[in-house]
Amino acid sequence: MDTPNQPVPSDDWITNPDLSLPPSNPPRPGIIKMLPAPDICVYDHALPALPGEIREVNQAYLEVVSRVVKDKGGMAFLAMFGTLFTLVALPLLAWAALQDAFQDYPWIMPLMLILVMMNASMTYPPFTMTFFAPEYEPIRFCRRERKVYCYRVWRRTWGGMDVYRSGEAEVRIYDWDQCRAELVYIRNKQLKSYNDTLLQLVFLDPLTNEVVERFPIGERAETMDFSTRVFLWETIRRYMENRSEEIPPPISVKRRKTLGDYVDAFNPFSMPARFHSRAGRVFGYVAAILMWILLLPTLPIMIFNWLVRKAERKVDWGKFAQSVFRLAPNDPVLQVVLHPALAAPGIPRGEQQRRQRAARLWLASIALQWIGVSYFLLARIYHL
Repeated sequence: MDTPNQPVPSDDWITNPDLSLPPSNPPRPGIIKMLPAPDICVYDHALPALPGEIREVNQAYLEVVSRVVKDKGGMAFLAMFGTLFTLVALPLLAWAALQDAFQDYPWIMPLMLILVMMNASMTYPPFTMTFFAPEYEPIRFCRRERKVYCYRVWRRTWGGMDVYRSGEAEVRIYDWDQCRAELVYIRNKQLKSYNDTLLQLVFLDPLTNEVVERFPIGERAETMDFSTRVFLWETIRRYMENRSEEIPPPISVKRRKTLGDYVDAFNPFSMPARFHSRAGRVFGYVAAILMWILLLPTLPIMIFNWLVRKAERKVDWGKFAQSVFRLAPNDPVLQVVLHPALAAPGIPRGEQQRRQRAARLWLASIALQWIGVSYFLLARIYHL
């Protein structure tokens, strides 16, 4: 087994409800423990729901969200302005070169060209994330076939960022009986410390028992507590070992986001309503003031968040959708897919009215700020 030679915590912390490691024995980064074979229970208690990770559970498969490109709206914003800058700057530089505009300062032209190429290089990853990255990359566990289907799109690293390309995704198939799980500590680059925990799937060669594939699953937990990672593995394990009745239903919103949802997320007049305590309301009003001041700068980001989600690349399982993942006609999940409005959680009438009032104030504030900025600019130009 190609696991590092490092201290491994005892087994009693796995079946105990307190799944955190003792602070007196802080682990080194890397693989901390390989969990037992899939037929062995690692947690004997009731499992909590894992919001955002377990997306779907039905008779055919259990789907876990594996990779998600975060802040796609910001990426689209960078991609658009970086692309516009490159498309405008290159013709201007070509025109300046033909006109010998910098003949007295010959060093300006190569410097400007280097800056334009650097901008194009930094724009390239956000551009591919905007148009080629999928909505998410799932992993499906098929109990009937006892297989693991891993949905992957092509990517590589460019300047520390992921670069995607168009084309069909690859579906890799693994044998569940050869699946193991590893608990891992990784470096948190922001905090410069090793306090992020991760669950990895490991697949072994049935003949040599050596690791042939290893990849992360689920989200990173920014804590030294492994509990949620063990919960995720135990949820998967119970499903595959025919113990679905012990799995909590996934926490997911069936209603797809609308433009109103994105407006409300960036609406300063909606911020206080998100807090219920008195102290929270005070913080909400302070945050609302800051959001109102930044209303115009955040407007393009809100619009791009909505546009990207509308146009993003959907997950397409291809032939597997009509074979191993095909649901029975009476499956409740299939009925939700065919008639999403029936299962969509509605917004209470009071909340709808509050959102409408906040949206009207939001539009009036945008108009007010835009008039103020326009008047200021015209005053500076014409010395009014």
